[in-house]
Amino acid sequence: MRMLLTLSISQICYMFIVVMMFGLGVFFLGETEIIISPNAISQNVEIIKEEALDNTLEEMDIPAYIEYAKLSDSGNYINGSIQDEELIQEVCEKGKINQLRFMNGTTYELIGNSSEKWVLGYKSATSQFSNDFLRSVFPSADLTIISCFLIAVITGFLVILKVYRNRLSKELNKITNIQNTILSDDREISELSSPLKEVNDILIILSEMEKTVKESTKKQLKQAQLLENSIQSLTHDIQTPATVVSGNLELLEETNMDVNQKEYVKYAQDGISKISEYVEELKTLSKLEQPKTEYVHFNEKYVD
Repeated sequence: MRMLLTLSISQICYMFIVVMMFGLGVFFLGETEIIISPNAISQNVEIIKEEALDNTLEEMDIPAYIEYAKLSDSGNYINGSIQDEELIQEVCEKGKINQLRFMNGTTYELIGNSSEKWVLGYKSATSQFSNDFLRSVFPSADLTIISCFLIAVITGFLVILKVYRNRLSKELNKITNIQNTILSDDREISELSSPLKEVNDILIILSEMEKTVKESTKKQLKQAQLLENSIQSLTHDIQTPATVVSGNLELLEETNMDVNQKEYVKYAQDGISKISEYVEELKTLSKLEQPKTEYVHFNEKYVD
Protein backbone atom coordinates (compact mmCIF):
# COMPACT_ATOMS: atom_id res chain seq x y z
CA MET A 1 0.00 0.00 0.00
CA ARG A 2 2.81 2.39 0.90
CA MET A 3 4.62 1.60 -2.32
CA LEU A 4 1.49 2.33 -4.37
CA LEU A 5 1.15 5.65 -2.56
CA THR A 6 4.80 6.48 -3.31
CA LEU A 7 4.30 5.50 -6.95
CA SER A 8 1.24 7.75 -7.23
CA ILE A 9 3.08 10.68 -5.63
CA SER A 10 6.02 10.18 -8.00
CA GLN A 11 3.72 10.21 -11.01
CA ILE A 12 1.93 13.34 -9.78
CA CYS A 13 5.26 15.13 -9.18
CA TYR A 14 6.51 14.10 -12.61
CA MET A 15 3.27 15.32 -14.20
CA PHE A 16 3.62 18.66 -12.41
CA ILE A 17 7.23 19.05 -13.59
CA VAL A 18 6.31 18.21 -17.19
CA VAL A 19 3.41 20.69 -17.18
CA MET A 20 5.64 23.43 -15.75
CA MET A 21 8.42 22.74 -18.26
CA PHE A 22 6.05 22.69 -21.23
CA GLY A 23 4.29 25.81 -19.97
CA LEU A 24 7.56 27.71 -19.64
CA GLY A 25 8.73 26.31 -22.98
CA VAL A 26 5.59 27.45 -24.80
CA PHE A 27 5.85 30.87 -23.14
CA PHE A 28 9.48 31.20 -24.24
CA LEU A 29 8.71 30.07 -27.81
CA GLY A 30 5.87 32.56 -27.99
CA GLU A 31 7.94 35.47 -26.63
CA THR A 32 10.78 34.77 -29.05
CA GLU A 33 8.25 34.39 -31.91
CA ILE A 34 9.49 30.91 -32.72
CA ILE A 35 5.82 30.00 -32.41
CA ILE A 36 3.23 32.48 -33.65
CA SER A 37 -0.10 32.42 -31.85
CA PRO A 38 -3.47 32.56 -33.68
CA ASN A 39 -4.04 36.03 -32.22
CA ALA A 40 -0.75 37.32 -33.66
CA ILE A 41 -1.59 35.77 -37.03
CA SER A 42 -5.01 37.47 -37.08
CA GLN A 43 -3.47 40.83 -36.19
CA ASN A 44 -0.86 40.55 -38.96
CA VAL A 45 -3.56 39.56 -41.45
CA GLU A 46 -5.59 42.67 -40.57
CA ILE A 47 -2.53 44.88 -41.05
CA ILE A 48 -1.85 43.31 -44.45
CA LYS A 49 -5.49 43.78 -45.46
CA GLU A 50 -5.31 47.49 -44.59
CA GLU A 51 -2.10 47.91 -46.59
CA ALA A 52 -3.67 46.06 -49.53
CA LEU A 53 -6.71 48.34 -49.47
CA ASP A 54 -4.48 51.43 -49.23
CA ASN A 55 -2.44 50.14 -52.18
CA THR A 56 0.73 50.20 -50.05
CA LEU A 57 1.24 46.45 -49.67
CA GLU A 58 4.56 45.03 -50.85
CA GLU A 59 5.34 41.34 -51.24
CA MET A 60 8.25 41.60 -48.82
CA ASP A 61 5.84 42.82 -46.14
CA ILE A 62 3.90 39.53 -46.19
CA PRO A 63 5.19 36.98 -43.60
CA ALA A 64 6.15 33.54 -44.86
CA TYR A 65 3.35 31.90 -42.87
CA ILE A 66 0.74 33.78 -44.93
CA GLU A 67 0.15 32.54 -48.48
CA TYR A 68 -0.67 35.06 -51.16
CA ALA A 69 -1.32 35.58 -54.84
CA LYS A 70 -1.01 38.99 -56.51
CA LEU A 71 -3.54 39.65 -59.27
CA SER A 72 -4.09 42.50 -61.67
CA ASP A 73 -7.21 44.64 -61.52
CA SER A 74 -8.74 42.42 -64.20
CA GLY A 75 -7.95 39.28 -62.18
CA ASN A 76 -4.91 38.03 -64.10
CA TYR A 77 -2.28 36.16 -62.04
CA ILE A 78 0.95 38.09 -61.54
CA ASN A 79 2.94 36.14 -58.92
CA GLY A 80 2.82 34.76 -55.39
CA SER A 81 3.07 31.59 -53.30
CA ILE A 82 -0.45 30.46 -54.27
CA GLN A 83 -0.33 28.94 -57.74
CA ASP A 84 -3.50 26.85 -57.79
CA GLU A 85 -5.57 28.50 -60.55
CA GLU A 86 -8.81 26.74 -59.58
CA LEU A 87 -8.41 27.87 -55.98
CA ILE A 88 -7.72 31.46 -57.05
CA GLN A 89 -10.73 31.41 -59.36
CA GLU A 90 -12.99 30.12 -56.57
CA VAL A 91 -11.78 32.79 -54.16
CA CYS A 92 -12.35 35.51 -56.77
CA GLU A 93 -15.91 34.27 -57.28
CA LYS A 94 -16.86 33.80 -53.62
CA GLY A 95 -14.64 36.41 -51.98
CA LYS A 96 -13.74 34.12 -49.07
CA ILE A 97 -13.54 30.34 -48.58
CA ASN A 98 -12.45 28.03 -45.78
CA GLN A 99 -10.63 24.74 -46.30
CA LEU A 100 -11.25 22.88 -43.06
CA ARG A 101 -8.82 20.28 -41.76
CA PHE A 102 -8.20 18.95 -38.26
CA MET A 103 -6.51 21.82 -36.37
CA ASN A 104 -5.12 23.03 -39.68
CA GLY A 105 -7.91 24.86 -41.53
CA THR A 106 -6.88 27.54 -44.03
CA THR A 107 -8.88 30.66 -44.86
CA TYR A 108 -8.51 32.20 -48.33
CA GLU A 109 -9.76 35.76 -48.76
CA LEU A 110 -9.83 38.23 -51.66
CA ILE A 111 -8.68 41.81 -50.94
CA GLY A 112 -8.66 44.39 -53.72
CA ASN A 113 -8.28 48.05 -54.56
CA SER A 114 -8.58 50.09 -57.71
CA SER A 115 -5.34 48.84 -59.26
CA GLU A 116 -4.68 45.32 -57.96
CA LYS A 117 -6.09 42.39 -56.06
CA TRP A 118 -4.63 40.07 -53.44
CA VAL A 119 -5.62 36.55 -52.46
CA LEU A 120 -4.46 35.87 -48.90
CA GLY A 121 -4.31 32.42 -47.31
CA TYR A 122 -3.77 32.08 -43.57
CA LYS A 123 -4.34 29.65 -40.68
CA SER A 124 -5.81 31.55 -37.76
CA ALA A 125 -7.22 28.57 -35.85
CA THR A 126 -3.87 27.16 -34.72
CA SER A 127 -0.40 28.36 -33.81
CA GLN A 128 2.37 28.03 -36.37
CA PHE A 129 6.15 27.89 -36.41
CA SER A 130 7.86 30.94 -37.85
CA ASN A 131 10.63 28.75 -39.30
CA ASP A 132 9.85 27.60 -42.84
CA PHE A 133 11.28 24.11 -42.35
CA LEU A 134 9.44 23.47 -39.08
CA ARG A 135 6.23 24.82 -40.56
CA SER A 136 6.53 22.48 -43.57
CA VAL A 137 7.11 19.45 -41.32
CA PHE A 138 4.68 20.44 -38.54
CA PRO A 139 1.81 22.51 -40.03
CA SER A 140 0.19 22.90 -36.60
CA ALA A 141 2.40 23.98 -33.71
CA ASP A 142 -0.42 23.31 -31.23
CA LEU A 143 -0.81 19.70 -32.36
CA THR A 144 2.97 19.26 -32.27
CA ILE A 145 3.20 20.56 -28.69
CA ILE A 146 0.29 18.38 -27.55
CA SER A 147 1.87 15.31 -29.18
CA CYS A 148 5.24 16.00 -27.54
CA PHE A 149 3.52 16.53 -24.19
CA LEU A 150 1.68 13.19 -24.41
CA ILE A 151 4.86 11.38 -25.49
CA ALA A 152 6.79 12.91 -22.56
CA VAL A 153 4.06 11.97 -20.06
CA ILE A 154 3.64 8.39 -21.31
CA THR A 155 7.41 7.81 -21.55
CA GLY A 156 7.96 9.22 -18.06
CA PHE A 157 5.20 7.09 -16.56
CA LEU A 158 6.65 3.96 -18.20
CA VAL A 159 10.11 4.76 -16.83
CA ILE A 160 8.71 5.34 -13.32
CA LEU A 161 6.79 2.05 -13.49
CA LYS A 162 9.96 0.27 -14.66
CA VAL A 163 11.98 1.68 -11.76
CA TYR A 164 9.37 0.71 -9.15
CA ARG A 165 8.92 -2.70 -10.76
CA ASN A 166 12.65 -3.41 -10.49
CA ARG A 167 12.65 -2.16 -6.91
CA LEU A 168 9.71 -4.40 -5.99
CA SER A 169 11.35 -7.38 -7.69
CA LYS A 170 14.54 -6.75 -5.72
CA GLU A 171 12.64 -6.64 -2.43
CA LEU A 172 10.65 -9.79 -3.26
CA ASN A 173 13.90 -11.62 -4.02
CA LYS A 174 14.76 -11.21 -0.34
CA ILE A 175 11.81 -13.48 0.44
CA THR A 176 13.24 -16.07 -1.96
CA ASN A 177 16.64 -15.79 -0.25
CA ILE A 178 15.09 -16.60 3.14
CA GLN A 179 13.24 -19.53 1.57
CA ASN A 180 16.49 -20.89 0.14
CA THR A 181 18.16 -20.47 3.54
CA ILE A 182 15.34 -22.39 5.23
CA LEU A 183 15.60 -25.22 2.70
CA SER A 184 19.41 -25.37 2.86
CA ASP A 185 21.61 -26.99 5.48
CA ASP A 186 23.14 -23.65 6.37
CA ARG A 187 22.62 -23.09 10.07
CA GLU A 188 23.24 -19.35 9.91
CA ILE A 189 20.17 -17.19 10.38
CA SER A 190 19.70 -14.62 7.60
CA GLU A 191 19.07 -11.05 8.75
CA LEU A 192 17.11 -9.26 6.01
CA SER A 193 14.94 -6.17 6.08
CA SER A 194 13.06 -4.08 3.53
CA PRO A 195 12.05 -0.42 3.32
CA LEU A 196 8.65 -1.61 2.09
CA LYS A 197 6.44 -2.21 5.12
CA GLU A 198 4.44 -5.04 3.53
CA VAL A 199 7.56 -6.92 2.41
CA ASN A 200 9.32 -6.23 5.71
CA ASP A 201 6.39 -7.74 7.65
CA ILE A 202 6.68 -10.90 5.54
CA LEU A 203 10.45 -10.99 6.10
CA ILE A 204 9.96 -10.75 9.87
CA ILE A 205 7.49 -13.66 9.82
CA LEU A 206 9.79 -15.75 7.61
CA SER A 207 12.79 -14.94 9.81
CA GLU A 208 10.93 -16.20 12.87
CA MET A 209 9.87 -19.27 10.91
CA GLU A 210 13.47 -19.78 9.81
CA LYS A 211 14.73 -19.62 13.41
CA THR A 212 12.02 -22.03 14.57
CA VAL A 213 12.73 -24.51 11.77
CA LYS A 214 16.48 -24.46 12.31
CA GLU A 215 16.17 -24.82 16.10
CA SER A 216 13.66 -27.64 15.70
CA THR A 217 15.84 -29.38 13.12
CA LYS A 218 18.88 -29.06 15.34
CA LYS A 219 16.98 -30.50 18.30
CA GLN A 220 15.59 -33.41 16.28
CA LEU A 221 19.01 -34.22 14.85
CA LYS A 222 20.47 -34.25 18.34
CA GLN A 223 17.71 -36.56 19.60
CA ALA A 224 18.13 -38.81 16.59
CA GLN A 225 21.86 -39.03 17.20
CA LEU A 226 21.32 -39.91 20.85
CA LEU A 227 18.78 -42.57 19.89
CA GLU A 228 21.11 -44.03 17.29
CA ASN A 229 24.01 -44.14 19.74
CA SER A 230 21.81 -45.81 22.36
CA ILE A 231 20.58 -48.44 19.92
CA GLN A 232 24.11 -49.11 18.68
CA SER A 233 25.29 -49.56 22.25
CA LEU A 234 22.34 -51.80 23.09
CA THR A 235 22.70 -53.95 19.98
CA HIS A 236 26.41 -54.29 20.64
CA ASP A 237 25.76 -55.41 24.21
CA ILE A 238 23.29 -57.99 22.94
CA GLN A 239 25.16 -59.09 19.83
CA THR A 240 28.48 -59.76 21.56
CA PRO A 241 27.31 -62.38 24.09
CA ALA A 242 24.98 -63.87 21.47
CA THR A 243 27.98 -64.40 19.18
CA VAL A 244 29.94 -66.02 22.01
CA VAL A 245 27.05 -68.33 22.83
CA SER A 246 26.61 -69.24 19.16
CA GLY A 247 30.31 -70.13 18.93
CA ASN A 248 30.12 -72.32 22.02
CA LEU A 249 27.08 -74.11 20.62
CA GLU A 250 28.99 -74.87 17.44
CA LEU A 251 31.78 -76.38 19.54
CA LEU A 252 29.25 -78.52 21.41
CA GLU A 253 27.96 -79.89 18.11
CA GLU A 254 31.40 -81.36 17.45
CA THR A 255 31.24 -83.45 20.65
CA ASN A 256 29.40 -86.73 21.18
CA MET A 257 25.95 -85.86 22.46
CA ASP A 258 22.88 -87.92 22.98
CA VAL A 259 19.55 -87.09 21.37
CA ASN A 260 18.28 -84.92 24.20
CA GLN A 261 21.48 -82.88 24.29
CA LYS A 262 21.31 -82.29 20.54
CA GLU A 263 17.73 -81.05 20.88
CA TYR A 264 18.81 -78.63 23.62
CA VAL A 265 21.64 -77.31 21.45
CA LYS A 266 19.30 -76.88 18.45
CA TYR A 267 16.77 -75.10 20.64
CA ALA A 268 19.52 -72.75 21.90
CA GLN A 269 20.73 -72.03 18.34
CA ASP A 270 17.18 -71.14 17.27
CA GLY A 271 16.97 -68.73 20.18
CA ILE A 272 20.27 -67.10 19.24
CA SER A 273 19.06 -66.73 15.62
CA LYS A 274 15.86 -65.04 16.80
CA ILE A 275 17.92 -62.70 18.99
CA SER A 276 20.03 -61.74 15.94
CA GLU A 277 16.87 -61.10 13.93
CA TYR A 278 15.48 -58.92 16.72
CA VAL A 279 18.71 -56.93 16.79
CA GLU A 280 18.58 -56.33 13.01
CA GLU A 281 14.94 -55.29 13.23
CA LEU A 282 15.85 -52.89 16.03
CA LYS A 283 18.55 -51.31 13.84
CA THR A 284 16.08 -50.94 10.96
CA LEU A 285 13.43 -49.47 13.26
CA SER A 286 15.87 -46.89 14.57
CA LYS A 287 16.58 -45.73 11.03
CA LEU A 288 12.87 -45.45 10.23
CA GLU A 289 12.23 -43.35 13.34
CA GLN A 290 14.84 -40.73 12.46
CA PRO A 291 13.13 -37.31 12.06
CA LYS A 292 12.32 -36.12 8.58
CA THR A 293 11.74 -32.47 7.79
CA GLU A 294 9.08 -31.66 5.21
CA TYR A 295 9.74 -28.45 3.28
CA VAL A 296 7.06 -26.31 1.67
CA HIS A 297 8.12 -24.45 -1.48
CA PHE A 298 6.91 -20.91 -1.91
CA ASN A 299 5.87 -19.58 -5.26
CA GLU A 300 9.02 -18.18 -6.91
CA LYS A 301 7.30 -16.51 -9.86
CA TYR A 302 7.82 -12.79 -9.43
CA VAL A 303 7.41 -9.90 -11.96
CA ASP A 304 10.64 -9.44 -13.95
